[in-house]
Amino acid sequence: MFLKGLISLKNKYVKVICSCGLFIVIIIMFWVIFKDVDINSLWQNIKRVNITYILVGILIMFLFSIGEALNIRLVLQNLGYRLSFGKYFKYAIVGFFFSSITPSSSGGQPLQIYAMKKDSILISHSIIALMVELFSFQFACFLWAIIGFFFLNSMIFESVGSLKWIFFLGILINFIILLFLFIMLFSKKLFAKICSLLHKFLKFIHYKGADLFYEKALQEEKKYRESTLFLKENKIVLFKVILIAIGKIFLYHSIPYFVYRALGFSDFSIFHFVFVEAFLYCAVSFLPFPGAMGVSEGGFVLLFKMFFPEFLLSSAMLLSRSISLYFYLCITGLILFIIWFSKRIYLD
Repeated sequence: MFLKGLISLKNKYVKVICSCGLFIVIIIMFWVIFKDVDINSLWQNIKRVNITYILVGILIMFLFSIGEALNIRLVLQNLGYRLSFGKYFKYAIVGFFFSSITPSSSGGQPLQIYAMKKDSILISHSIIALMVELFSFQFACFLWAIIGFFFLNSMIFESVGSLKWIFFLGILINFIILLFLFIMLFSKKLFAKICSLLHKFLKFIHYKGADLFYEKALQEEKKYRESTLFLKENKIVLFKVILIAIGKIFLYHSIPYFVYRALGFSDFSIFHFVFVEAFLYCAVSFLPFPGAMGVSEGGFVLLFKMFFPEFLLSSAMLLSRSISLYFYLCITGLILFIIWFSKRIYLD
């Protein structure tokens, strides 16, 4: 119902209600995470934090979205679009925000496509751009996880104990998803299937223009086939997107390292943290929870106990997750809130 209200914004009062709804969701998230935390102990630990490293972590989240914006721009520019970088960044934060608050990240890409459509980008081209970005993202995540497992398997097994089968299952599922995306990226039947899924999603949230959206999308099937042909003939574009994705995922997975440095430690290298975080991400990302909430926190405590002393482990987890999800979710939500009221984009 929330998304229904969001997409069918008709006046200022509805915008206010829906915007308040966004912040209520965020408040609930914070309550779930902090309800069992000893605030006094947490505060004492936070007071010892080197704020410079925390700011580096926050900067990394912006670089993460900039990386996605660059990838979307790289594909769309090669398809003939010339937009301001601000619009590409807008698509990136729309994807992050709605992926983070919906189960299995189901809301991010449909609303990215809708945003692009409002900027006169053909549905066929927006789907291609997001498919390439998603494939590169999955490839980079899987690559870092496999490298991490290869170098740190003994440390990881010692930490997870009898739960190692859950982590193997996550890695296997991510490999299947990666293979599926590779096959579908160049499938002639892909576009119709994606359009059908988008149509069902829009009908589910009671978007009035769902049927019209579906009809127009099917009319662009030929353009989609032309776009996939373009990618086959311009593999360098896909290669560049993958390189950017590898870099941005490395930065994203390095956030626990900067929390580690912020708390005054330096025994382990940034690669230890990137490898372990990559393995954890692949293990839990397939679970149907918004932002992998709950399981990511539990996995952090389980795996990162090899790096942090026990009395700091919960604080390190909260700091890391706050930077990579909760705080950045607030920032992107605020940016979208400002955009709605500036009357400069799409959700009207």
